Amino acid sequence: MVVELRTFSSIEEFIKSIDNDISRLKALLGDYLRRMENVKIKAESLLKFEELLGKVAEGAPAGGREIDLGSVKVVVNPSPKQVLDTLVEVVRSIQDRITALEKARKSLAIFEQVKEVVADIEVVYKDGVPVTVIVRME
Repeated sequence: MVVELRTFSSIEEFIKSIDNDISRLKALLGDYLRRMENVKIKAESLLKFEELLGKVAEGAPAGGREIDLGSVKVVVNPSPKQVLDTLVEVVRSIQDRITALEKARKSLAIFEQVKEVVADIEVVYKDGVPVTVIVRME
């Protein structure tokens, strides 16, 4: 979990920041979905080919080799299925973050009525999603 503190000079700037994050993540998600679709086609073709080889030979060829380095996994020459599994995990994570940001944005919509108010805003973000908003109107 990544926790960070961001500072904004106004409520309007904070709300725009959330909107920008949502837009950026949606564009990124679209890129990953296109990439995932291409890999999915390759993975399905490879699976059919491996099934065919399994019928003809003693077994299917091995996919990419995984090396576990503790907190990091290294995949050498990944199979399309391994790439697809990784992309699916990334896409789900981005979708979850977009959903959380949209919920936060909806909750903060009430502040749009006073968005021109000048105030120091500090926001605690957990994994890129605002969880605490501190408003200082001094």
